[in-house]
Amino acid sequence: MIVDLSARPWHKEFSPEDLAILQQAIPTSIHNAQTRSARAHVAWEDPDGDQHVYGAGMARAVQKELKSLIGGLDSFREVSVEGTSRKLLFVGDILVFPIRIGPKMPRNIRHVRIPYMPDARRDMFKVAGISKYDGPTLFDDLTADEVEEAAKIGDALARLADEIGRESLVVVYYSSSSHGVGSIYWAPAKLSGRNYLDFAEPESLTFVAQPSARAAQPAETSTTAKTFADGKRPRTVAKLRIPTKDSP
Repeated sequence: MIVDLSARPWHKEFSPEDLAILQQAIPTSIHNAQTRSARAHVAWEDPDGDQHVYGAGMARAVQKELKSLIGGLDSFREVSVEGTSRKLLFVGDILVFPIRIGPKMPRNIRHVRIPYMPDARRDMFKVAGISKYDGPTLFDDLTADEVEEAAKIGDALARLADEIGRESLVVVYYSSSSHGVGSIYWAPAKLSGRNYLDFAEPESLTFVAQPSARAAQPAETSTTAKTFADGKRPRTVAKLRIPTKDSP
């Protein structure tokens, strides 16, 4: 599924086969993650037992879903973030990093503010000096940058700093809420200032639902249209009535 048929120059970083699979797997993984995260948000019924509010659930679920869809590629590999349980997803030498922007996609899709901990909250914890409470709370709108188990954008940027010239970063960025997924884009990215990413020629991806096995089966057809009187009993032939002398 290639939504935008005009090829981007950075598409050449992937093999044609990997590119086609990624263009389909990325929106599918985000929609699958939204379904499981929204369910966990209201009913705590995540298949892996994750119990998080919506934003954190997406950060974990998108990486899991994307890995399950592209893990069979010969070019796929995972790289552990040193000293943590977090993992980064690579296709060849391209680090593919998914990140939720928020409930709405900004108008300028080439210069996007990345999720971060608000300064007021950071300063509050700094003044308090109690690290025990320096963590996500139930009512926070959590993002990938605040979840310990999910890879952070800082992990991705640090990895590239260590591998200058060999590896590249392609960010999948999307908007979503517990009610549904909004826009999905992916593009090569670089850090701009402290809290922004600049994107080169973003490509929009659209989720296309795959028909179920039941829906894919052809419906039973009949050569004749069925009517109310149809049945297995023999049909009589209509005959013209011949008037007699006693007929009115």
